[in-house]
Amino acid sequence: MLLRAGSLPQANGGVIVVDADELFRDLDAWRAMKRSVNSGWIEVQRTGSSNAGSLRPEPIRTAFKVVAIGSESHYDSMVAYDADFTAVFKIKVQVEDTIPRGKATLHDMGRALLRISRRAGLQAPNAQALARLLEHSARLAGRNDRLVPAFSDLLDILQEADRIASARARGGQSIGREDVQDALSRRRRRHDLGERQAQELLDDGIVLLECTGSRVGVVNALVVYDDGVASFCRPMRVSAAVGLGRRGIVDIEREAEFSGNTHHKGLAIASGLLRERYAQDKPLCLTGTVCFEQSYSRVNGDSASMAEVLALLSALGDLPLDQGWGVTGSINQKGDVQAIGDVNAKIEGQFAACLARGLTGRQGVVIPEANVRDLMLEPEVGEAVSKGRFHVAAVRTVDDALELLTGVPAGSRGSPLEPFPAASANGRVDARLRAYADAAREFDRSERAD
Repeated sequence: MLLRAGSLPQANGGVIVVDADELFRDLDAWRAMKRSVNSGWIEVQRTGSSNAGSLRPEPIRTAFKVVAIGSESHYDSMVAYDADFTAVFKIKVQVEDTIPRGKATLHDMGRALLRISRRAGLQAPNAQALARLLEHSARLAGRNDRLVPAFSDLLDILQEADRIASARARGGQSIGREDVQDALSRRRRRHDLGERQAQELLDDGIVLLECTGSRVGVVNALVVYDDGVASFCRPMRVSAAVGLGRRGIVDIEREAEFSGNTHHKGLAIASGLLRERYAQDKPLCLTGTVCFEQSYSRVNGDSASMAEVLALLSALGDLPLDQGWGVTGSINQKGDVQAIGDVNAKIEGQFAACLARGLTGRQGVVIPEANVRDLMLEPEVGEAVSKGRFHVAAVRTVDDALELLTGVPAGSRGSPLEPFPAASANGRVDARLRAYADAAREFDRSERAD
């Protein structure tokens, strides 16, 4: 009478679904399951303080299927740790965490949300409320052509929206779009302490930032902060200083050990861009420093590499950059702008900073063209963009961004040895680097003469 069936006997003849993380943490459970799968028998074990004397029940013949749900890293670590792992789990199934956003999937997810709300005893969401929930699902996916079927999270939102709708004491018995939006806003406010503190530092002038006017060698990069529960973005000033020398581009963050490998890679790519574009007919006699101003935490990622290159080109060509624009995007050595993550948060962070100082109608964010399909902006930001009070500019190349922020044509040349047009932005940068090369040559000559 002291014997109790565990999960394996209960699943006999059927399927047992286990959490991979919990299973592999308990090595005794993992060994018992492996033994049962390989032998086809369940050995009954005594546990705890059970006093069953010398009785030992006979093994139970078993046949069951095991489904372990876990991450890719769990699978890879267990393959490396235990040679028998693939004998137990013969089939690996990868499940996408997003689904295509089409008419059929929107319809199916809407029906699923209606079923979930009915089972939870909630008021039924109307069509506008379902549309707002599906917009949020697309926002979680980070792309406007995908959806995240995060029904647990969406149910939490519906439950809060249901309470809000009930408190409003309206005549109808349904959850509306405004209820869902209110629930989303409240969820954000519960986790926005860091965001509010960051904005206060900008508003009080403790963190220096300009959203109007022009500056040489200064650009606003967009930095995402993530505390594990919520993430937000604020613009941060990136500055560049240049002079005659041979060190190339110096990353101050790296010198201070405040940056990661992907950030180092981004600046190494920027160095390659400068060499290919301006050092075909002369040596690159340059020492330039790039820095995230007033940053005292670790910087990682290469999404600021376009902003860093623009700051360098501005300093070299004495080209003032419009401070009303925030810049995000990574680059390659050919000057093409590549996609980045968190594009919506970055646009909204620049918008919040500009809104606090007053929108002028000339402010906005420069993003990679490849990120256009990812845009799922908050209603307030989308409305400002549609009315022309704020702008989102998509660019393909560094030259596109350079022209936008300086108002000077970038300029191009037919071959690497042809000169850039003198009045162009690239022409001014090339002229400065040529002057550096001539000065270095003259200095070396005078040093040898001495």
